[in-house]
Amino acid sequence: MVSDSLPQPGTSDCQILPVRYPSPEFDCIVDLWRRNSRWLGFMPTQGFQDRVERETLLAALVDGQVAGYVLFDLPREVVKIIHLCVNAAHQGTGMARSLVDAVSERYQDRRGIELACRDDYPANTLWPRFGFINIGERPGRSQQGTLLRIWFRSHGHHSLFMPTADNDNLRVTAVIDFNVVRDILGASAERGLPSQHLLDDWITQLADICITDETYQEAGHLPTLDMRNEIRGQLEQFLRLPVARDPQWHRLVAQIADLLPRAQGPDHRHLADTISGQGQYFVTRDQELTKRSNLLMNEFGLSVVSPTRFIANLDQLRSEDRYEPRQLNATPISIRFSVDEERSFILSFQNYAQSEPRRSLVGILRTALATPDSSHIIIIQTAESHNIGSAISYIDGSTLVVNALRLASKDRLADTIGRQLCSMLRNYALDNELSSVRVVDRYLAVSLERSLEDEGYLYKDNNWICNLNTGLISASSFFGHERATASDIALYEHQRWPLKLLGGSLRTFLIPIRPSFAEQLIDTRSAAGTLFGRSEGLGISREHVYYRSWRNSYGLAPPARILWYVSGATPYQTEGHIRAASQLREVRIGLPLTLYRRFSRLGVYTEYEVKKAAAPDGRVMALRFVGTELFDNPMSLSRIREVAESVGEKMPVLRSPSPIAEEFFSAIYKESSRYVK
Repeated sequence: MVSDSLPQPGTSDCQILPVRYPSPEFDCIVDLWRRNSRWLGFMPTQGFQDRVERETLLAALVDGQVAGYVLFDLPREVVKIIHLCVNAAHQGTGMARSLVDAVSERYQDRRGIELACRDDYPANTLWPRFGFINIGERPGRSQQGTLLRIWFRSHGHHSLFMPTADNDNLRVTAVIDFNVVRDILGASAERGLPSQHLLDDWITQLADICITDETYQEAGHLPTLDMRNEIRGQLEQFLRLPVARDPQWHRLVAQIADLLPRAQGPDHRHLADTISGQGQYFVTRDQELTKRSNLLMNEFGLSVVSPTRFIANLDQLRSEDRYEPRQLNATPISIRFSVDEERSFILSFQNYAQSEPRRSLVGILRTALATPDSSHIIIIQTAESHNIGSAISYIDGSTLVVNALRLASKDRLADTIGRQLCSMLRNYALDNELSSVRVVDRYLAVSLERSLEDEGYLYKDNNWICNLNTGLISASSFFGHERATASDIALYEHQRWPLKLLGGSLRTFLIPIRPSFAEQLIDTRSAAGTLFGRSEGLGISREHVYYRSWRNSYGLAPPARILWYVSGATPYQTEGHIRAASQLREVRIGLPLTLYRRFSRLGVYTEYEVKKAAAPDGRVMALRFVGTELFDNPMSLSRIREVAESVGEKMPVLRSPSPIAEEFFSAIYKESSRYVK
């Protein structure tokens, strides 16, 4: 958190408003976060965008400029502040207090506002001034091992005084089995890795991880005195769930034994302790217990889960939107970012053809589920919820490492989905400002190798690498000489997408397209707002075809860039506008039926529409294009005229393809693309 001194009077012209995306305010907030990330911690750009959609990102504007922001979540009955940041020029003006007050006023129906702050951060002197009380401390799991202070500002619905965080009913109580305790203490090897994340900072902010008296009882059964004494000493770091072992408790043990006759006595007592102590979860690696979880839930309301499933449940509580399926490019195909059922995932994606051991993929999956803050899971499913493709990755420094990239081999859409996965991984890395994607999957299917190559990945040292570059740079500085051909530049723009190289011989054409065709070919967002969305084939394809008359094409030929001018209003634009950029791969001129049959899987036109687009001599032109970038800031017709005038260019004719000067293209791209800083 960034500190803010005592409030000073006279903070003038301050407005606190929800942030829109895209907007200059959003960009300023992301920049302010970057400059203060040492205090605020990691947050992907997508995280800011998600809060915009939920209206949980507020900006303080002074004279129209961003002076600070607050980013928060709304888990259950509280407001949970994630970031509170004030620009250095406005610290000491009471801006931080104003942001907290604004959040409080908006959510008076919630019990209060909660936040966690490292004990060694100076902001801990700030919170009492804003009405927060320190309700507890808990050990952090960062490398420094510093404490986290938990602060709470009540809205007066319940008692303000909560002596310890353990009594905070906003949290869940989870009892861990003895095998999980030993995992955490390092006694188990690879299979215990998920357990070792149960004391990560974000988990201990949501849950009390407890042991019971039965844990000490089981420790007493270890084979040597040294082992027993060592583990008893280590048990002191855990919270202890106090339970009276009275006659009622004994009756509960007997009831559990009748319900689970195959379980052992320690398991019956552990479960009785958990239920008597009002725990909501019992976390264990014992598959005999997890298989009977429905019985225990129906009888006692207790969730018996593995460490991996418990972590996933907590992550869903704090990031519920991430667990909702999303449409893939406005098609019936859906994207999920979590795994609900491990067995079906393994059945779909284990590479039997290359004799992949089951434990290999299970280990990758469980590690990813146990580390949701650093791992990323993508699952693509048909409208009938059948798995088609998946990717599991994690961030290592400035690289996104993909350790599982898979297709369900028998699905008819598999090859096309493979290219989508490769593109999605690249886009995820760009959103997180990483410099490369490295695919290290040892059991990669041959079809996926083709997809990686088609998407610009290069094979090197037994891995597939995609180096990421953004913005506009000169071709001579990139190649080290000035003799790069248009084909060279087009190839490198494909491999380093969304990089654009200037100063070479690659031409750019401004091509008009009607809004209805733009929705299906390039404009996912507009298509998502229509009743039927995009057709499945068009939506998942990474290549598309556009048909037009071959006349007045002004030398249109590949390789070239395309700027798409949508020649009318859409749900998001009131006039014609430049909506996207693509790379032109192929131009064909021929008879309508011949080209329709050749490209029907890539185009939006019907056979009738292809014939209608033909010139009087009966021929039509087909443009095959790839690498489409949808602009965050589409450039309107009126603005196009202004930009043309500013760079000394004649306004292009917008009824047919028009070649435009590179300076004109550069000005348009700088203003429209999210990838130019």
